[in-house]
Amino acid sequence: NAVLTRLPILDVLIQPLPYTESTPELVTYPRAAIAVIVRLSDGQSLRFVSTHFQHNVPQDRLAEAKVINALFADDDQMPTILAGDMNAKPDSEPTRVLREEWSDVSSEPASFTAPSSKPTIRIDYIYYRPAARFHVLHAEVIAEAMASDHRPVFAVIELK
Repeated sequence: NAVLTRLPILDVLIQPLPYTESTPELVTYPRAAIAVIVRLSDGQSLRFVSTHFQHNVPQDRLAEAKVINALFADDDQMPTILAGDMNAKPDSEPTRVLREEWSDVSSEPASFTAPSSKPTIRIDYIYYRPAARFHVLHAEVIAEAMASDHRPVFAVIELK
């Protein structure tokens, strides 16, 4: 996980997320979220969270979504953007849990994001909260098949 910015960074949190330990039968990886608070040119603060949910354990994705909500959806004063590979389809339980607290930049039905060469599923998202603080000007999945195994999700979001 990474966050690239040209804005002044006020705070960084690297938060481990729940995951199932790897075994010889099931290979898993530790998961985390990185949250960066930046100062905008008008003096406001914005939190940006990047994460990557477990790819092969559905229970882990659900637990990760619940922890993301508990950690980053408790403060309506801090405008927050959450982006990442959630490894979850739009109708899955982890995505439903996230949508309880977050708004999605993409209107349904959104374009597929994986695999990048011929996408057939959507598992990558950009969310924001609180909804009243943001205005989505543009959102799209970019038709780029070489940079990653997923297509990039791009959004232009205005902070009110």
